[in-house]
Amino acid sequence: MIQHWIHNITDDPDSFDSAIADWMILGSQLGMRKSEWTQPSKFGSPESNFAINIDGSSKAFTADDFSFQFSSDHTAAKNTTTKDQQQNSDTSFDLLRVRWRFQKNNDNGQVIVFSKDNVNPTTCVVAAAQRIIARAQRLHIPSHCPIAVYKKNGKLCRFTDNDARKSIQACATSVYNLTNKSDIAKFTNHSVRVGACVSLHCGGADTLTIKTRLRWRSDSFAMYLRNTPLLAAQHTKILQHTSVDNIVA
Repeated sequence: MIQHWIHNITDDPDSFDSAIADWMILGSQLGMRKSEWTQPSKFGSPESNFAINIDGSSKAFTADDFSFQFSSDHTAAKNTTTKDQQQNSDTSFDLLRVRWRFQKNNDNGQVIVFSKDNVNPTTCVVAAAQRIIARAQRLHIPSHCPIAVYKKNGKLCRFTDNDARKSIQACATSVYNLTNKSDIAKFTNHSVRVGACVSLHCGGADTLTIKTRLRWRSDSFAMYLRNTPLLAAQHTKILQHTSVDNIVA
């Protein structure tokens, strides 16, 4: 589905289509909850009218929650990045560090590191995060305010749950040729988190990896796993080389 959003990217890096593509790329690895990036209201000044935590800080990601660095095999000088470098989307960083100040599971302050994708650069989570930060800078978003923003008709807009849901449903309708309204309605903002979980599972990730990378304390993520064609093929391949009658020496 990610390719659907990438295909719709416009020449305007601050447009809705360009911005939603970056957030869906990010979501494919972070598996973020809707409160971690969307807002209840589309409009408002950059420093007001957004959802807050108990301490008054933004519930959603801010620029202060993202940091970039070079991998350890670079020189020590390159490992120290300046603020200007981190805000420059042309600088090719190796790692993205994401901080969750408050979480549903109470693992507050948790930091998870994500790596640059040299094989599939168009869906690289590090590059997408850099574009998100650069966009927030162009739109004059303070570093402590929500950064899931875009510009429409000259106005600053924040992503809302409704924005995300409509875009996800339009994507699912196009990719899977859906016509049944009840099937389309199953796709929501939560599909971002579910999709990240299913992708890791299909890729062979074990339970511990899924829990630690996507921030689950329990095994409740299992309820989101799906019977995908890839898993069906893997199942068949395993059985092709398995016999209960084989004698193990």
